[in-house]
Amino acid sequence: MLQFKIMTPKDDDSWKRYREREDERDSESVAPSSPAAAKASEGGTEKLIELLKQVEPMIEQVHMLYNQFLAGVEKRPPIERRKQLDQLMETIQAMFKPTPAAQFRANTVRTRYQSYRDRWDKTIKDLEDGKIKKGPGAAGR
Repeated sequence: MLQFKIMTPKDDDSWKRYREREDERDSESVAPSSPAAAKASEGGTEKLIELLKQVEPMIEQVHMLYNQFLAGVEKRPPIERRKQLDQLMETIQAMFKPTPAAQFRANTVRTRYQSYRDRWDKTIKDLEDGKIKKGPGAAGR
């Protein structure tokens, strides 16, 4: 049976150590106060925005390539281009988002990508199962 010890102010040493650890954690989670740290976070924001600007048109490009594949214009689905897009999305997902605006924009792009990705996977599965056929008019289905 687990027993928890409730700390009270009577345990001066342990209470003091507990408060010190709390203060350390609080100071670590506070936004950067030095100008150098602020510049580093700005650089992170700039890199994130640059990646988002690169990814947004790439999502549309891969979507158009899938539509061309379904219409019969392309013979193979855009697997390599999609792998590049997957890697960029993983990079964006792993990056620190310093501002709520950057976090919102990254989440919006990620959500749009996930919607398209699910649509592409379902379409390819339906194509393999014979539920749909390639050719004119198939891209809109």
